[in-house]
Amino acid sequence: MRETFSASRLGMVDSVNIIGLEATLAAYTQDGEWKTAMLRYPESNRDFLSDEINRRFPSINVIKAEGTFLAWLDCTALKLESDPQTYFLGNGKVGFSAGSEFGPDYANFIRLNFACPRALLVEGLDRIERALKATNSRP
Repeated sequence: MRETFSASRLGMVDSVNIIGLEATLAAYTQDGEWKTAMLRYPESNRDFLSDEINRRFPSINVIKAEGTFLAWLDCTALKLESDPQTYFLGNGKVGFSAGSEFGPDYANFIRLNFACPRALLVEGLDRIERALKATNSRP
């Protein structure tokens, strides 16, 4: 079971050390202005992402995240030549989690982590746009 779990991480999740565990404990048990400010940033990115996807790519449906920093993007209407994760990695050099990893019903979805610097989020959106334009797919 441990081998299956480790293999499923695909190198995306590493082990946590004692400092990380203590920091997590402090984050959950101690409230303060830092926590409020820290939560505002990904919330702001979530709203920005949703607005930008709706403006730039009306064919992509954003499932607005609640309680997480991961957004699901439904790319079904794009009718891509391959699954969206493979398409955007190959054509835009932007990596997402493949929806298919969460079951066959999500094969046309990608999962995007928006808990990052805004500039990185904008760069990812620009790469999506360039990939779709380069292959004549409608945004």
